[in-house]
Amino acid sequence: MNAFALGFHEEEQVIARARVCLDAQDRDCVLRGEFALLLGEYEKLLRQSMRLVRMGDRMHQQLADLNAALRRKQEDLTRLAATDMLTGLCNRRAFMEAAQQALSRARRQGAPLSLLLIDADEFKRVNDTHGHAVGDEVLRRIARTARETLRAEDVVARIGGEEFTALLPDAGPEQAAQAAERLRAAMERSRPAPGETAVACTLSIGVACLEPPPAAVPDVSPDALPDGVEALLRAADEALYAAKASGRNRVFLAPGR
Repeated sequence: MNAFALGFHEEEQVIARARVCLDAQDRDCVLRGEFALLLGEYEKLLRQSMRLVRMGDRMHQQLADLNAALRRKQEDLTRLAATDMLTGLCNRRAFMEAAQQALSRARRQGAPLSLLLIDADEFKRVNDTHGHAVGDEVLRRIARTARETLRAEDVVARIGGEEFTALLPDAGPEQAAQAAERLRAAMERSRPAPGETAVACTLSIGVACLEPPPAAVPDVSPDALPDGVEALLRAADEALYAAKASGRNRVFLAPGR
């Protein structure tokens, strides 16, 4: 808001005309002094009002800037609360929320949904041999490889230690197994980023799929679904265990659900 936008420009014109009239009047007029005094007080009040309006403009802008900064900070905090700080991926809490929503949507639409459970092979040996800083580099490389290999719509998360997971909407068993194999092969071929230590790392991956029912299920709460995210995670974990037991650096597909 501008001071003159409130009519102060017209007020100044009135003052200017009044001064012209005052100067033109008989200087011995009895009312001239009183008129001059009132005009001076009027002008003083106008100047004060203009200063207050300008101050209000500044305060309004400062409040707008503070509100914008507060919104940005709130967005940053929300993002940080959902992010694994080491890898930049979703954390477990954010992944579970995304998975519940994806599972509910898959059930409503009668669409497939797949989940990969990904584990770095012999990661303890990496930490013990090279130290935790190098281990962190390996975890970041896994995250980077997963983001580059999987689809943009897939949700990738680090859910603890050297364990990662990925949610693949609209992906059936064959498509999910192929995606897991691409990720496994890409990690096997991966090289450290500039400045990182050259440490080989392979992945074992368990794949679990929720295949579409014959017809879409009416919209229901995710908690009411017979097969929840935890059930998918357990199935993927069993497949991951089988991959580890058979020699690591493998992809295993859980039986159909």
